[in-house]
Amino acid sequence: MNLLDREATHSVIESLYMRFDVAHLPAQFNPNKLKKATHLVEELDKRASGETTLMSLVNYVGSRAFARAEFQRGNPASEDLYFNLDRDLEKASPPPAPPAKPPTFERPGTSGSQPAETLSSALSSRYVFVVRGRDQVAYDALAQLLSALDLRIVTWEDAARGAGGGTPHTLDIVRAGVDMANAVIVLMTPDDVGQVKPDFMNVRDSTAELSLSGQARQNVVFEAGWAMALSQRTVVLVRVGDVRPISDIDGLNYVWLTGDLSSRRSLIGRLKACDLAVDDSGDLWRTAGNFPAQL
Repeated sequence: MNLLDREATHSVIESLYMRFDVAHLPAQFNPNKLKKATHLVEELDKRASGETTLMSLVNYVGSRAFARAEFQRGNPASEDLYFNLDRDLEKASPPPAPPAKPPTFERPGTSGSQPAETLSSALSSRYVFVVRGRDQVAYDALAQLLSALDLRIVTWEDAARGAGGGTPHTLDIVRAGVDMANAVIVLMTPDDVGQVKPDFMNVRDSTAELSLSGQARQNVVFEAGWAMALSQRTVVLVRVGDVRPISDIDGLNYVWLTGDLSSRRSLIGRLKACDLAVDDSGDLWRTAGNFPAQL
């Protein structure tokens, strides 16, 4: 609890609420980190067994999947936590039993098995923060596809809560979203129209620059840049519809998401490259979400 208060950000604590299925404290009370951490620990301590108990929280924050060294065993910041934990476990432990083989678990859709730590890491690596504009239909289609891949969306509201405070800044919300998720999808849709003014046209301009064409909203472009500055390796740029390219980042490789299997597989490949626990063993992802064809 004290370690979470001292070392974690609001967004990190909020991500633990999501992962361990704990109801958030009401935002109107503007809870500080200590209150959030205390509530999280108290709620998990009430649970008798399962994958979302207090001990599961300790195991997760100390694992490589959590990717925060200050919470791992052997780090000076967490020395008190593990000293007290080992002492309490020693008092509560029954006489030693003969060594048993590590438990293994079958993942749905596979015939293989995974060690418990690997399974825990896989289950936790499925959160995606989506930066988007105003095209609700495109967003809903993307959400359906992600759900069919057994992924979870960190919403803008989740990230705002994770940023802390009553009126968080947009930069803080995006930072919190990046913190809380394992990957970021920037959904670019042609919500605005634009072109180069005739006074500033030159021979190097593409045809898309010379006439009115659909483009992503400016806030999406700004938030995409901020997300990439924070964690470019885990950002996936997705275009849905006829979106005018952005000249400064036109060299970057987009996924142009349409209704065909090729573009869906391309997105799945990018998400797996971000180390997300994508489950494409079924067939739902092949038809989930209705996307326009590429023009």
